[in-house]
Amino acid sequence: MRLRCSEGASWIVTPALTESVAASVRVGLPVPAGDLTPTEAVAARRAGADAVKLFPASIGQ
Repeated sequence: MRLRCSEGASWIVTPALTESVAASVRVGLPVPAGDLTPTEAVAARRAGADAVKLFPASIGQ
C-alpha cells in the first residue's frame, strides 16, 4: 500500500473484501471494495469501503 501511495495513487479498487480495504482507509485512499453477497457488501462498508462493486460484473452469460 505504501508503494501505491508513494506512486501517486488516488484510489484503490479490490475485487474482494481484503486487508487492502483497511490499509486504504488507514492512509486515506478511497476504496470501492468488491463483493458477491449482501453480507460481504455490509462488511465492506463497515470496514470503511467508500463503495461496493458487485462481482461478478455480468449476469446471465
